[in-house]
Amino acid sequence: MRRIRAAARDNGIYVSLGYSEIDTATLHLAQVLISPTGDVLNHRRKIKPTHVEKLVFGDGAGDSFESVVDTDIGRVGHLNCWENMNPFLKAYAASLGEQPCNPSPLTSPNPKVHVAAWPIYPDKTTHNYPDPYTNVSDPNSDVVSPAYAIETCTYVLAPFQRISPEGVAKNTPKGVEVEKPDRYNGHTRIFGPDGNLLAKPDKDFEGLVFVDIDLSSTHLPKALADFGGHYMRPDLIRLLVDTRRKEPITHVGEEGTANGGNSGGIASYSTLDRVGLSKPLAEDVGTKKAVVPVKEGAGVDGVVGANGS
Repeated sequence: MRRIRAAARDNGIYVSLGYSEIDTATLHLAQVLISPTGDVLNHRRKIKPTHVEKLVFGDGAGDSFESVVDTDIGRVGHLNCWENMNPFLKAYAASLGEQPCNPSPLTSPNPKVHVAAWPIYPDKTTHNYPDPYTNVSDPNSDVVSPAYAIETCTYVLAPFQRISPEGVAKNTPKGVEVEKPDRYNGHTRIFGPDGNLLAKPDKDFEGLVFVDIDLSSTHLPKALADFGGHYMRPDLIRLLVDTRRKEPITHVGEEGTANGGNSGGIASYSTLDRVGLSKPLAEDVGTKKAVVPVKEGAGVDGVVGANGS
């Protein structure tokens, strides 16, 4: 993680990274958004593992729930796998556009870019009834991801994890025929805020996918249908969100303590501190120092890794 944070700092870029994170003895499906200074701006965990993931991974906590943060290029959010089709999470992400953010020529109080991160998935040639069609990659890359763009009026960078022939062979049990990696690769997409497809790599592509995006182009779709603002009725329907971390054992806070607050209150805990991601990045991690300036009024590169980062 320190090397990735250093790479973000040395190249002056934002990085949305999905990874498996161990906390005590429990694995979690985690994501971080790393700033061009190498700091962790957002740390979140998948709120509910999907399908067979429940056999391996635990649930996310309240303080690892938030998915949208302010940046100097606008508000950036990210979700993991089937979270991108969860209507409650999409509604919450859209609603965050109504919260104030620091004024800047390049920002507005609306989410601008969403990273819809997807794990490795076989394509529709492997689909067998009665297995749901959503359990293959095609509807997730070509229906769920653009639907997110349309419903939230954001640019959607939708990277899919990919696998090499060597990776397929390594993960194939003995006695089972080795599959071709083509059925797993080539599903990365980038969509505009109106759902328009902007980038689609070839099946055998391995690398980075670049598009130039105009952040101001999110305004017109928002003017037509802002589900976090004028096109919603919070007096009729709204979400209750609790972002506090809950522990099996909770201590009574002591007055003057960093976590406790007033005497007799309940102590609070930070997952970010617990896993060490709040620690500053040491200056000696990484060697190259580079800064990529963003000029006022200019577009920015939307960059998505075809390997799922």
